[in-house]
Amino acid sequence: MKNHPEWRKGILEYLNQYFKSHLPKDISTVAIVNNKDFFSIQKGLLSFSIHSETDIILAEEYYIVSKAGVYSVIKLKQPKVEEKHVWQFILEMIVTNLYTNDKIKVFDVLIDLNDFWDIFWLSESKEIIVVLLKNHMIAFEVIGKMVRSSKPRNV
Repeated sequence: MKNHPEWRKGILEYLNQYFKSHLPKDISTVAIVNNKDFFSIQKGLLSFSIHSETDIILAEEYYIVSKAGVYSVIKLKQPKVEEKHVWQFILEMIVTNLYTNDKIKVFDVLIDLNDFWDIFWLSESKEIIVVLLKNHMIAFEVIGKMVRSSKPRNV
């Protein structure tokens, strides 16, 4: 996402407008574009470093700092998504899963805000699943349903 405050504000307003009716009230849309280390892994844990380029997260507000309550990572690529973005994004999705609460089924969304809305997640057997959507209204509905189905249940 471009690092222009007014542009970012407009994107967040757009996402919030459409997410409002689809997301649970305790889930927030949060821009983290200025926090390049939010989901990064430094060399040491692995034999290489991974630098996240996450733009927006859908998370429970009280878990944002610990990253445990993140439900979704949204990456915006403008003017269009290219194949190299997909592979980087898949790696970032795997890193996201390392940080989050294991009771939450995390999914990631790669978008261009036009007709490219790809939703990725890891299956129970750790296979990468992707759903390709071309309609933003359907994408908002699917994302909302995925957040609701990902919410951990109190036992």
